[in-house]
Amino acid sequence: MTRCRREPVVPTAAATGPRRHDRRSPRARFGGSHDYEYSAQLRFDDIDGYRLTAFATNTTTGQLADLEIRHRRRARCEDRIRAAKDAGLRNLPLKTFAQNRIWCQIVALASEITAWMGLLGYADQPARRWEPKRLRHRLFQVPATIARHARQRVLHLSDRSRWARIVLAGHARLTGLPAPAG
Repeated sequence: MTRCRREPVVPTAAATGPRRHDRRSPRARFGGSHDYEYSAQLRFDDIDGYRLTAFATNTTTGQLADLEIRHRRRARCEDRIRAAKDAGLRNLPLKTFAQNRIWCQIVALASEITAWMGLLGYADQPARRWEPKRLRHRLFQVPATIARHARQRVLHLSDRSRWARIVLAGHARLTGLPAPAG
């Protein structure tokens, strides 16, 4: 069974340039739960601001929306696998099986921490969707020191970094979370 759906496409501001009129975007007009501002430029097969998407399935029951959610969850899982490969799962650098098994566990732990950091610390910022390479070059390399003062830890960030505000906002959000029970 093949399911097709027309999705509204909103090109990025870089692709279209500044707006000359105050017309509402198709996403605002037609609603939708997906953020299409991160999509690429309009393509040849885009028709009137809509992109045709299709996926094939052998499922005979279910609504189109349920099948699409299942399909998007699968794509999200594949994105996490790709991110884990970028974090070090692509190559097994050590000699023995036991050493490489520990390496895989370390990479899995780093991937989980990165995913939870994006979910909890950067939920309302574009840093949530950044790939591991971009995280390394932007957030993880911001010069910082951790100091102790009056029985508290204080994070000092470099003023020269472009990404210091994002790091500080994410750190404040993560430290403001309640401690886990148990």
